[in-house]
Amino acid sequence: MKSISTIPNFGTALKKPLLIASFVAMSSFGSLTMAAESTNQVAPSLQQLLEHVKTQLPEQEKKQALQQLTQANGNAADSWIAGDVDLVVRHENDGMTGNQGYQSWEVGAAFPIWLPGQSGAKQQLSEDYRSLQSAQTARLALMASGKIRNLVWQLKKAETTLAYRQKSHQQAQALEQLVKQRVDAGENPKMDLLMAQQVTLNAMKQLTLAEQDYRIALNAYSTWTGSEQLPKTFAEHEQSLPLAEHPDIAFLQSLQSIEAEKLQLTKYSQKQNPNLYLGSKTEKSHQMSDNTMLIAQISFPLGVNKQSAIAVSEQNQNKVNADIALAKAKQQIAIDRRNAETRLQQAQQTQTLAKSQFDLSSQSVLLAKQAYQQGETSIQILLQATQQLYDNELNYRLSQLNTQQSLSDYNQAQGVSLQ
Repeated sequence: MKSISTIPNFGTALKKPLLIASFVAMSSFGSLTMAAESTNQVAPSLQQLLEHVKTQLPEQEKKQALQQLTQANGNAADSWIAGDVDLVVRHENDGMTGNQGYQSWEVGAAFPIWLPGQSGAKQQLSEDYRSLQSAQTARLALMASGKIRNLVWQLKKAETTLAYRQKSHQQAQALEQLVKQRVDAGENPKMDLLMAQQVTLNAMKQLTLAEQDYRIALNAYSTWTGSEQLPKTFAEHEQSLPLAEHPDIAFLQSLQSIEAEKLQLTKYSQKQNPNLYLGSKTEKSHQMSDNTMLIAQISFPLGVNKQSAIAVSEQNQNKVNADIALAKAKQQIAIDRRNAETRLQQAQQTQTLAKSQFDLSSQSVLLAKQAYQQGETSIQILLQATQQLYDNELNYRLSQLNTQQSLSDYNQAQGVSLQ
Protein backbone atom coordinates (compact mmCIF):
# COMPACT_ATOMS: atom_id res chain seq x y z
CA MET A 1 0.00 0.00 0.00
CA LYS A 2 1.32 3.41 -0.95
CA SER A 3 2.19 5.50 2.05
CA ILE A 4 1.16 9.13 2.39
CA SER A 5 4.75 10.13 3.03
CA THR A 6 5.67 8.92 -0.50
CA ILE A 7 3.11 11.11 -2.28
CA PRO A 8 4.89 13.69 -4.46
CA ASN A 9 4.90 16.95 -2.48
CA PHE A 10 4.70 20.42 -3.83
CA GLY A 11 8.08 21.47 -2.43
CA THR A 12 9.84 19.76 -5.34
CA ALA A 13 7.84 21.61 -7.93
CA LEU A 14 8.24 24.93 -6.15
CA LYS A 15 11.97 24.54 -5.52
CA LYS A 16 11.79 25.03 -1.76
CA PRO A 17 14.49 22.69 -0.34
CA LEU A 18 14.20 24.01 3.21
CA LEU A 19 10.44 23.57 3.30
CA ILE A 20 10.73 20.09 1.80
CA ALA A 21 13.12 19.12 4.56
CA SER A 22 10.76 20.58 7.14
CA PHE A 23 7.82 18.67 5.65
CA VAL A 24 9.69 15.36 5.65
CA ALA A 25 10.95 15.95 9.20
CA MET A 26 7.42 16.54 10.50
CA SER A 27 6.14 13.32 8.92
CA SER A 28 9.09 11.33 10.21
CA PHE A 29 8.77 12.82 13.69
CA GLY A 30 5.12 11.77 13.87
CA SER A 31 5.95 8.21 12.83
CA LEU A 32 8.88 7.95 15.24
CA THR A 33 6.79 9.30 18.10
CA MET A 34 4.08 6.69 17.56
CA ALA A 35 6.69 3.94 17.23
CA ALA A 36 8.33 4.99 20.48
CA GLU A 37 5.00 4.99 22.30
CA SER A 38 4.16 1.52 20.99
CA THR A 39 7.42 0.06 22.31
CA ASN A 40 7.17 1.56 25.78
CA GLN A 41 5.10 -1.40 26.97
CA VAL A 42 5.41 -5.08 26.27
CA ALA A 43 2.60 -6.34 24.06
CA PRO A 44 0.54 -9.08 25.77
CA SER A 45 -0.01 -12.47 24.21
CA LEU A 46 -3.43 -13.39 22.90
CA GLN A 47 -3.75 -16.09 25.57
CA GLN A 48 -3.16 -13.50 28.32
CA LEU A 49 -5.90 -11.29 26.90
CA LEU A 50 -8.31 -14.23 26.68
CA GLU A 51 -7.78 -15.21 30.29
CA HIS A 52 -8.24 -11.64 31.49
CA VAL A 53 -11.42 -11.09 29.48
CA LYS A 54 -12.89 -14.36 30.76
CA THR A 55 -12.58 -13.11 34.32
CA GLN A 56 -14.47 -9.96 33.29
CA LEU A 57 -17.46 -11.78 31.82
CA PRO A 58 -20.54 -11.69 34.10
CA GLU A 59 -21.37 -15.24 32.97
CA GLN A 60 -18.18 -16.41 34.69
CA GLU A 61 -20.11 -16.41 37.99
CA LYS A 62 -22.23 -19.29 36.71
CA LYS A 63 -19.16 -21.48 36.33
CA GLN A 64 -18.61 -22.10 40.05
CA ALA A 65 -22.32 -22.63 40.69
CA LEU A 66 -22.43 -25.15 37.85
CA GLN A 67 -19.40 -26.97 39.27
CA GLN A 68 -21.15 -27.29 42.64
CA LEU A 69 -24.33 -28.50 40.96
CA THR A 70 -22.40 -31.09 38.95
CA GLN A 71 -20.62 -32.33 42.07
CA ALA A 72 -23.86 -32.55 44.03
CA ASN A 73 -25.58 -34.60 41.32
CA GLY A 74 -22.55 -36.86 41.04
CA ASN A 75 -22.60 -37.55 44.76
CA ALA A 76 -26.35 -38.26 44.69
CA ALA A 77 -26.00 -40.61 41.73
CA ASP A 78 -23.22 -42.56 43.45
CA SER A 79 -25.29 -43.10 46.60
CA TRP A 80 -26.85 -46.51 47.15
CA ILE A 81 -29.89 -44.98 48.86
CA ALA A 82 -32.45 -42.67 47.28
CA GLY A 83 -32.75 -40.09 50.03
CA ASP A 84 -32.16 -39.22 53.66
CA VAL A 85 -31.86 -41.73 56.49
CA ASP A 86 -34.32 -41.53 59.37
CA LEU A 87 -33.08 -42.71 62.77
CA VAL A 88 -35.90 -44.40 64.68
CA VAL A 89 -35.85 -44.80 68.49
CA ARG A 90 -38.97 -46.18 70.15
CA HIS A 91 -39.83 -47.20 73.75
CA GLU A 92 -42.95 -48.94 74.98
CA ASN A 93 -44.09 -49.81 78.52
CA ASP A 94 -47.34 -50.66 80.34
CA GLY A 95 -46.67 -48.59 83.45
CA MET A 96 -49.92 -46.68 83.02
CA THR A 97 -52.04 -49.58 81.78
CA GLY A 98 -51.52 -53.22 82.77
CA ASN A 99 -48.46 -52.60 84.92
CA GLN A 100 -47.05 -56.06 84.15
CA GLY A 101 -43.53 -54.72 83.93
CA TYR A 102 -43.57 -54.88 80.14
CA GLN A 103 -40.95 -52.71 78.34
CA SER A 104 -39.55 -52.67 74.85
CA TRP A 105 -36.76 -50.69 73.24
CA GLU A 106 -36.39 -50.38 69.52
CA VAL A 107 -33.62 -48.72 67.54
CA GLY A 108 -33.38 -48.67 63.74
CA ALA A 109 -32.88 -46.74 60.54
CA ALA A 110 -35.34 -46.13 57.69
CA PHE A 111 -34.27 -45.00 54.23
CA PRO A 112 -35.69 -44.94 50.69
CA ILE A 113 -34.27 -47.23 48.02
CA TRP A 114 -34.08 -46.71 44.26
CA LEU A 115 -36.88 -47.77 41.98
CA PRO A 116 -35.83 -49.90 38.97
CA GLY A 117 -34.17 -47.58 36.42
CA GLN A 118 -34.21 -44.59 38.75
CA SER A 119 -30.56 -44.89 39.73
CA GLY A 120 -29.55 -45.16 36.07
CA ALA A 121 -31.47 -41.99 35.26
CA LYS A 122 -29.74 -40.23 38.14
CA GLN A 123 -26.35 -41.40 36.80
CA GLN A 124 -27.23 -40.09 33.33
CA LEU A 125 -28.29 -36.75 34.80
CA SER A 126 -24.90 -36.52 36.49
CA GLU A 127 -23.18 -37.18 33.15
CA ASP A 128 -25.34 -34.53 31.48
CA TYR A 129 -24.28 -31.97 34.06
CA ARG A 130 -20.63 -32.81 33.38
CA SER A 131 -21.27 -32.28 29.67
CA LEU A 132 -22.97 -28.98 30.48
CA GLN A 133 -19.96 -27.89 32.51
CA SER A 134 -17.63 -28.66 29.59
CA ALA A 135 -19.96 -26.88 27.17
CA GLN A 136 -20.09 -23.85 29.46
CA THR A 137 -16.29 -23.64 29.44
CA ALA A 138 -16.25 -23.66 25.64
CA ARG A 139 -19.07 -21.13 25.54
CA LEU A 140 -17.19 -18.74 27.81
CA ALA A 141 -14.11 -19.09 25.59
CA LEU A 142 -16.22 -18.16 22.53
CA MET A 143 -17.76 -15.19 24.33
CA ALA A 144 -14.32 -13.95 25.35
CA SER A 145 -13.08 -14.45 21.78
CA GLY A 146 -15.96 -12.41 20.40
CA LYS A 147 -15.26 -9.60 22.83
CA ILE A 148 -11.54 -9.53 21.99
CA ARG A 149 -12.18 -9.69 18.25
CA ASN A 150 -14.48 -6.68 18.42
CA LEU A 151 -12.20 -4.67 20.71
CA VAL A 152 -9.04 -5.37 18.72
CA TRP A 153 -10.49 -4.40 15.36
CA GLN A 154 -12.17 -1.29 16.72
CA LEU A 155 -8.88 -0.18 18.24
CA LYS A 156 -6.89 -1.05 15.10
CA LYS A 157 -9.24 1.00 12.95
CA ALA A 158 -9.18 3.93 15.37
CA GLU A 159 -5.39 3.73 15.56
CA THR A 160 -5.09 3.66 11.76
CA THR A 161 -7.46 6.58 11.33
CA LEU A 162 -5.55 8.61 13.92
CA ALA A 163 -2.21 7.95 12.21
CA TYR A 164 -3.57 9.05 8.84
CA ARG A 165 -5.22 12.14 10.27
CA GLN A 166 -1.93 13.11 11.90
CA LYS A 167 -0.10 12.78 8.61
CA SER A 168 -2.85 14.59 6.75
CA HIS A 169 -2.65 17.50 9.20
CA GLN A 170 1.14 17.66 8.98
CA GLN A 171 1.06 17.66 5.19
CA ALA A 172 -1.68 20.30 5.14
CA GLN A 173 0.51 22.51 7.31
CA ALA A 174 3.48 21.95 5.01
CA LEU A 175 1.36 22.74 1.95
CA GLU A 176 0.07 25.91 3.60
CA GLN A 177 3.65 27.06 4.16
CA LEU A 178 4.52 26.41 0.52
CA VAL A 179 1.52 28.38 -0.73
CA LYS A 180 2.34 31.20 1.67
CA GLN A 181 5.83 31.46 0.20
CA ARG A 182 4.37 31.80 -3.30
CA VAL A 183 1.79 34.33 -2.16
CA ASP A 184 4.51 36.37 -0.40
CA ALA A 185 6.54 36.23 -3.59
CA GLY A 186 3.58 37.50 -5.60
CA GLU A 187 3.29 34.30 -7.59
CA ASN A 188 -0.19 33.42 -6.32
CA PRO A 189 -3.23 35.38 -5.14
CA LYS A 190 -4.03 35.64 -1.44
CA MET A 191 -7.16 33.55 -2.02
CA ASP A 192 -4.90 30.52 -2.51
CA LEU A 193 -3.47 31.01 0.96
CA LEU A 194 -6.92 31.34 2.49
CA MET A 195 -7.97 28.06 0.86
CA ALA A 196 -4.80 26.34 2.06
CA GLN A 197 -5.46 27.61 5.59
CA GLN A 198 -9.01 26.28 5.36
CA VAL A 199 -7.66 22.86 4.45
CA THR A 200 -5.33 22.97 7.45
CA LEU A 201 -8.19 23.84 9.80
CA ASN A 202 -10.33 21.05 8.38
CA ALA A 203 -7.43 18.61 8.83
CA MET A 204 -7.10 19.76 12.44
CA LYS A 205 -10.80 19.16 13.00
CA GLN A 206 -10.54 15.66 11.55
CA LEU A 207 -7.49 14.98 13.72
CA THR A 208 -9.35 16.05 16.86
CA LEU A 209 -12.25 13.73 16.07
CA ALA A 210 -9.85 10.88 15.34
CA GLU A 211 -8.07 11.41 18.66
CA GLN A 212 -11.42 11.29 20.46
CA ASP A 213 -12.47 8.07 18.68
CA TYR A 214 -9.09 6.51 19.41
CA ARG A 215 -9.33 7.36 23.11
CA ILE A 216 -12.85 5.86 23.31
CA ALA A 217 -11.69 2.65 21.60
CA LEU A 218 -8.60 2.46 23.81
CA ASN A 219 -10.65 2.95 26.98
CA ALA A 220 -12.97 0.09 26.05
CA TYR A 221 -10.04 -2.14 25.12
CA SER A 222 -8.04 -1.46 28.28
CA THR A 223 -11.10 -1.86 30.52
CA TRP A 224 -11.75 -5.36 29.23
CA THR A 225 -8.19 -6.57 28.67
CA GLY A 226 -6.25 -4.72 31.38
CA SER A 227 -3.73 -3.58 28.77
CA GLU A 228 -3.35 -0.65 26.38
CA GLN A 229 -1.26 -2.69 23.96
CA LEU A 230 -2.61 -4.78 21.11
CA PRO A 231 -1.60 -8.46 21.14
CA LYS A 232 1.73 -9.48 19.64
CA THR A 233 0.03 -11.36 16.83
CA PHE A 234 -3.58 -11.33 15.71
CA ALA A 235 -4.09 -13.14 12.43
CA GLU A 236 -6.94 -15.46 11.54
CA HIS A 237 -7.75 -17.72 8.64
CA GLU A 238 -11.17 -18.93 7.58
CA GLN A 239 -12.37 -21.84 9.74
CA SER A 240 -15.63 -23.70 10.19
CA LEU A 241 -17.25 -26.13 12.61
CA PRO A 242 -20.21 -28.51 12.27
CA LEU A 243 -23.34 -26.97 13.72
CA ALA A 244 -23.50 -29.57 16.50
CA GLU A 245 -19.99 -28.53 17.67
CA HIS A 246 -20.86 -24.86 18.01
CA PRO A 247 -20.42 -24.04 21.72
CA ASP A 248 -23.87 -22.46 22.00
CA ILE A 249 -25.52 -25.49 20.42
CA ALA A 250 -23.52 -27.91 22.58
CA PHE A 251 -24.55 -25.94 25.67
CA LEU A 252 -28.25 -25.97 24.75
CA GLN A 253 -28.13 -29.66 23.82
CA SER A 254 -26.74 -30.41 27.27
CA LEU A 255 -29.57 -28.39 28.83
CA GLN A 256 -32.07 -30.29 26.70
CA SER A 257 -30.65 -33.63 27.88
CA ILE A 258 -30.78 -32.46 31.48
CA GLU A 259 -34.44 -31.47 31.21
CA ALA A 260 -35.24 -34.82 29.57
CA GLU A 261 -33.57 -36.76 32.40
CA LYS A 262 -35.31 -34.58 34.98
CA LEU A 263 -38.60 -35.48 33.34
CA GLN A 264 -37.79 -39.16 33.70
CA LEU A 265 -36.93 -38.69 37.37
CA THR A 266 -40.09 -36.70 37.92
CA LYS A 267 -42.12 -39.57 36.46
CA TYR A 268 -40.40 -41.92 38.86
CA SER A 269 -41.39 -39.60 41.69
CA GLN A 270 -45.08 -40.09 40.91
CA LYS A 271 -44.60 -42.95 43.28
CA GLN A 272 -42.58 -42.37 46.37
CA ASN A 273 -39.57 -44.62 46.69
CA PRO A 274 -39.93 -47.88 48.61
CA ASN A 275 -38.81 -47.41 52.20
CA LEU A 276 -36.61 -49.98 53.90
CA TYR A 277 -36.40 -50.19 57.68
CA LEU A 278 -33.71 -52.11 59.55
CA GLY A 279 -33.50 -52.24 63.34
CA SER A 280 -33.49 -54.25 66.52
CA LYS A 281 -36.00 -54.57 69.37
CA THR A 282 -35.55 -55.71 72.95
CA GLU A 283 -38.54 -56.75 75.09
CA LYS A 284 -38.90 -57.77 78.75
CA SER A 285 -41.60 -58.19 81.41
CA HIS A 286 -42.21 -59.81 84.79
CA GLN A 287 -43.31 -63.00 83.07
CA MET A 288 -40.41 -63.31 80.60
CA SER A 289 -36.74 -62.70 80.33
CA ASP A 290 -35.18 -60.21 77.95
CA ASN A 291 -35.80 -61.00 74.32
CA THR A 292 -34.00 -59.26 71.41
CA MET A 293 -35.23 -59.35 67.83
CA LEU A 294 -33.98 -58.03 64.50
CA ILE A 295 -36.49 -56.15 62.36
CA ALA A 296 -36.56 -55.75 58.57
CA GLN A 297 -39.45 -53.92 56.99
CA ILE A 298 -40.13 -52.53 53.52
CA SER A 299 -43.06 -50.39 52.43
CA PHE A 300 -44.27 -49.75 48.88
CA PRO A 301 -46.31 -46.60 48.14
CA LEU A 302 -49.36 -47.28 45.96
CA GLY A 303 -48.87 -44.16 43.81
CA VAL A 304 -52.42 -42.88 44.14
CA ASN A 305 -51.34 -39.25 44.82
CA LYS A 306 -52.81 -37.23 41.93
CA GLN A 307 -50.79 -34.14 42.85
CA SER A 308 -47.64 -35.76 41.45
CA ALA A 309 -49.04 -35.46 37.91
CA ILE A 310 -48.74 -31.69 38.21
CA ALA A 311 -44.99 -31.92 38.77
CA VAL A 312 -44.66 -34.17 35.70
CA SER A 313 -46.59 -31.69 33.55
CA GLU A 314 -44.50 -28.78 34.77
CA GLN A 315 -41.23 -30.61 34.07
CA ASN A 316 -42.51 -31.64 30.65
CA GLN A 317 -43.06 -27.93 29.94
CA ASN A 318 -39.46 -27.25 30.95
CA LYS A 319 -38.30 -29.90 28.48
CA VAL A 320 -40.44 -28.42 25.71
CA ASN A 321 -38.95 -24.98 26.42
CA ALA A 322 -35.44 -26.47 26.16
CA ASP A 323 -36.38 -28.10 22.83
CA ILE A 324 -37.67 -24.78 21.51
CA ALA A 325 -34.58 -22.87 22.67
CA LEU A 326 -32.32 -25.37 20.90
CA ALA A 327 -34.35 -25.25 17.68
CA LYS A 328 -34.34 -21.43 17.68
CA ALA A 329 -30.59 -21.32 18.31
CA LYS A 330 -29.94 -23.65 15.37
CA GLN A 331 -32.04 -21.45 13.10
CA GLN A 332 -30.39 -18.23 14.29
CA ILE A 333 -26.84 -19.57 14.03
CA ALA A 334 -27.54 -20.83 10.50
CA ILE A 335 -28.73 -17.32 9.57
CA ASP A 336 -25.76 -15.69 11.33
CA ARG A 337 -23.36 -17.93 9.41
CA ARG A 338 -24.88 -17.00 6.06
CA ASN A 339 -24.86 -13.31 6.93
CA ALA A 340 -21.23 -13.50 8.07
CA GLU A 341 -20.24 -15.15 4.81
CA THR A 342 -22.11 -12.48 2.82
CA ARG A 343 -20.46 -9.66 4.80
CA LEU A 344 -17.03 -11.20 4.23
CA GLN A 345 -17.62 -11.33 0.47
CA GLN A 346 -18.89 -7.75 0.46
CA ALA A 347 -15.88 -6.58 2.47
CA GLN A 348 -13.52 -8.22 -0.02
CA GLN A 349 -15.32 -6.51 -2.92
CA THR A 350 -15.25 -3.16 -1.11
CA GLN A 351 -11.52 -3.54 -0.54
CA THR A 352 -10.98 -4.09 -4.28
CA LEU A 353 -13.02 -0.98 -5.12
CA ALA A 354 -11.21 1.08 -2.47
CA LYS A 355 -7.87 0.07 -4.00
CA SER A 356 -9.06 1.23 -7.44
CA GLN A 357 -10.24 4.56 -6.00
CA PHE A 358 -6.89 5.06 -4.29
CA ASP A 359 -4.98 4.36 -7.50
CA LEU A 360 -7.19 6.77 -9.48
CA SER A 361 -6.86 9.54 -6.89
CA SER A 362 -3.06 9.16 -6.99
CA GLN A 363 -3.13 9.82 -10.73
CA SER A 364 -5.55 12.72 -10.24
CA VAL A 365 -3.16 14.44 -7.83
CA LEU A 366 -0.30 14.18 -10.32
CA LEU A 367 -2.45 15.70 -13.08
CA ALA A 368 -3.82 18.43 -10.81
CA LYS A 369 -0.30 19.29 -9.65
CA GLN A 370 0.96 19.64 -13.22
CA ALA A 371 -2.05 21.74 -14.23
CA TYR A 372 -1.59 24.03 -11.22
CA GLN A 373 2.11 24.52 -11.91
CA GLN A 374 1.31 25.49 -15.48
CA GLY A 375 -1.43 27.88 -14.36
CA GLU A 376 -4.18 25.85 -16.02
CA THR A 377 -6.23 25.31 -12.85
CA SER A 378 -6.84 26.85 -9.45
CA ILE A 379 -5.42 25.91 -6.08
CA GLN A 380 -8.90 24.73 -5.11
CA ILE A 381 -8.79 21.87 -7.60
CA LEU A 382 -5.36 20.85 -6.38
CA LEU A 383 -6.42 20.94 -2.73
CA GLN A 384 -9.53 18.89 -3.43
CA ALA A 385 -7.54 16.29 -5.32
CA THR A 386 -4.97 16.09 -2.55
CA GLN A 387 -7.61 15.74 0.18
CA GLN A 388 -9.37 13.08 -1.87
CA LEU A 389 -6.12 11.18 -2.11
CA TYR A 390 -5.66 11.26 1.67
CA ASP A 391 -9.25 10.12 2.23
CA ASN A 392 -9.06 7.34 -0.35
CA GLU A 393 -5.82 6.02 1.06
CA LEU A 394 -7.38 5.93 4.51
CA ASN A 395 -10.52 4.28 3.14
CA TYR A 396 -8.38 1.65 1.44
CA ARG A 397 -6.51 0.86 4.62
CA LEU A 398 -9.76 0.73 6.62
CA SER A 399 -11.28 -1.57 3.99
CA GLN A 400 -8.37 -3.95 4.54
CA LEU A 401 -9.08 -3.93 8.27
CA ASN A 402 -12.81 -4.37 7.64
CA THR A 403 -12.06 -7.45 5.55
CA GLN A 404 -9.96 -8.91 8.35
CA GLN A 405 -12.67 -8.07 10.88
CA SER A 406 -15.29 -9.72 8.66
CA LEU A 407 -13.11 -12.83 8.64
CA SER A 408 -13.02 -12.74 12.45
CA ASP A 409 -16.81 -12.32 12.50
CA TYR A 410 -17.12 -15.30 10.15
CA ASN A 411 -15.08 -17.47 12.51
CA GLN A 412 -17.11 -16.19 15.47
CA ALA A 413 -20.35 -17.18 13.74
CA GLN A 414 -18.85 -20.61 13.07
CA GLY A 415 -18.19 -20.99 16.79
CA VAL A 416 -14.39 -20.97 16.46
CA SER A 417 -12.66 -19.56 19.55
CA LEU A 418 -9.31 -17.79 19.56
CA GLN A 419 -6.35 -19.86 20.69
